[in-house]
Amino acid sequence: MKNILFILFILSACSNSFAQDYHFSQYTSNPVFLNPGLAGSDSCPRLVVNSRLQWGNLSNGYKTFSASYDQYVPKLNGGLALSYVCDNAMGILFTNNLNLSYAYKIKLSDAVFVSPAIIIGMGAKSLDEKELNISSDYNPRIYFNSGAGLLISYKRISLGITADHLNKPNESFLNTETAKLPIKYIAFASTQFHLSNELILNPSIMYEKHEMFEEMVPSLSLLFHRIRIGAAIRVGFENPDCIIGMLGYQSFRFFAGYSYDYTISKLANATGGSHEIALIYLLKKRITSSKFKSQLIKPHYFSTTKRR
Repeated sequence: MKNILFILFILSACSNSFAQDYHFSQYTSNPVFLNPGLAGSDSCPRLVVNSRLQWGNLSNGYKTFSASYDQYVPKLNGGLALSYVCDNAMGILFTNNLNLSYAYKIKLSDAVFVSPAIIIGMGAKSLDEKELNISSDYNPRIYFNSGAGLLISYKRISLGITADHLNKPNESFLNTETAKLPIKYIAFASTQFHLSNELILNPSIMYEKHEMFEEMVPSLSLLFHRIRIGAAIRVGFENPDCIIGMLGYQSFRFFAGYSYDYTISKLANATGGSHEIALIYLLKKRITSSKFKSQLIKPHYFSTTKRR
């Protein structure tokens, strides 16, 4: 199994038509990863951690960890975010990415806010030389990465689009080959329905395209007395991939969520599905002044119940 997967990994590193980035099922609980325009979108500094184990029945499985810190900076009239992602594919292929994002905040009217954003960072890929018989031509790959995003907020509706890997960095492990990482596009939409002071319905949808790979993840969650429950489905257009169940606890400063992906594709869940944990912590109390709120695009999908 490892040899087969290694061949697939080499193909993915050496072909422009065979590439796919890691993804998260709880995409609304990983704001900077979803859209760089969400950097500094809350009224206080924010720390976010996500951990994902995909296909746990396989040896080692796919392990992905991400962490980000973001805050609004008044002197820059925008938000800054530092994010880190590491991916361990079966203990064979290792990917690390460190990105800095800046999101400028623009108020078009009392109801419409726009936030264009940029991403700059570094990436690194390497193979486990102890597990594999690697030729002398092999070299770990370090590359520069760039991206951009746009976030639009109208009342309780948020729309966003992101284009990552705009510079198409070279990921090839061989000095004699060039393998450019294709541009990855992410689009999402989210809104809220306040059914009561203690009950919020949150539908959202995300679309991702990375070269030949496409997926869409519609999601629906319900927040009631600080307990959030939700469901989603990941569809790969040619066939459905998995059904996702989510459960979380949410307060004004803290969120903890768990999700499980149940595979419904031809793999028939033989891989063991995927487990994911999301944690969000606000380092200070939210600022509630109207002057500060007017400079922000609020992350509507992460709002708590109405304030009386």
